Amino acid sequence: SEALHREALAMVRKFSGDESPDAAMHLIDLAGALYAKHDYSSSEPLFRESLAMSKKLLGDEHENVAQGLNGLALVVEKKGDADGAEALFREALALNRRLHDGDHPSTAIFLHNLARLLQTRGDHAGAEPLLLEALDMGRKCLGDEHPYVTMFRSRLELTYAAQGRTAEAEAVLREALQIERQRSPPDDGELAVVLTKLGVNLLEQKRHADAETILRESLDIRRRILPDDHPGVWRRFHAMSLLGGALTEQGKFVEAEPLLVEGFTGMKDDLRVPVPVRDDESDRKREVLERIVKLYDAWDGAEPGRGHDTKASEWELRLAEFDAARSAVQKAEVR
Repeated sequence: SEALHREALAMVRKFSGDESPDAAMHLIDLAGALYAKHDYSSSEPLFRESLAMSKKLLGDEHENVAQGLNGLALVVEKKGDADGAEALFREALALNRRLHDGDHPSTAIFLHNLARLLQTRGDHAGAEPLLLEALDMGRKCLGDEHPYVTMFRSRLELTYAAQGRTAEAEAVLREALQIERQRSPPDDGELAVVLTKLGVNLLEQKRHADAETILRESLDIRRRILPDDHPGVWRRFHAMSLLGGALTEQGKFVEAEPLLVEGFTGMKDDLRVPVPVRDDESDRKREVLERIVKLYDAWDGAEPGRGHDTKASEWELRLAEFDAARSAVQKAEVR
């Protein structure tokens, strides 16, 4: 906690003086604790103080300096200075490569951090080689099942998906699924996450029957682990909607309808459903409405004159109302 880190820093300074290598490291620890609390204004000067102290006492070519540069980059990024953060990430990575010849866990992490920033800037082509190197290095240093390696793999899948390279993204997801099946119990939430991502990927490739199989397993897990009072219950309803979409594409309208409607009902008023903050992020609430409109449009095409066109129009109106409400909120936030 912040209090413990402040106490430790004060003790080190009492016995070792205001400036010492230990004090520099405890400053990083305290800055990291404040960063974790989203207190970036308080975190930044501590990272800068630690970095200056480490350079003064240990020289520019030291592990503490690399860690300080990386920490400062994270804060600068959060404060909105992407250019400054990128320069710091690159400096930290270059220094770490000089300090650690060959593969090293911290080099893999620094590669990931720079790649993640490039992804947020839309530079997926620039992020890709960094993530490939981070993943390869992480496998060698940490093993396939390490959480950092899972994180690197997930980032690589995102960068393939953002470039429309769904087959390559699928390969990454299937590797992730194999590892999750080996290390996770059958009702594990992380297993459901990977299944859902793979199901979405297969839908994008229009392999609807394959997606149905994967999404049924995801929904089965989420039905077991996400009761109505669970804070993440929206994921259960989202899984219903995704499965309903796969069924719609195969003409299985009767089975798709209750899944899609229940999925929407369960998500529409849940404030815990993530709201997109960037243009490339999914708007899950909008997507559940789009799937219902698509259901009734397709159903009307297959069985005209059965009233499905009327239902399609009703849901198109609800979608338009949703868009108007979302637009009003965004304009208010800008003001």
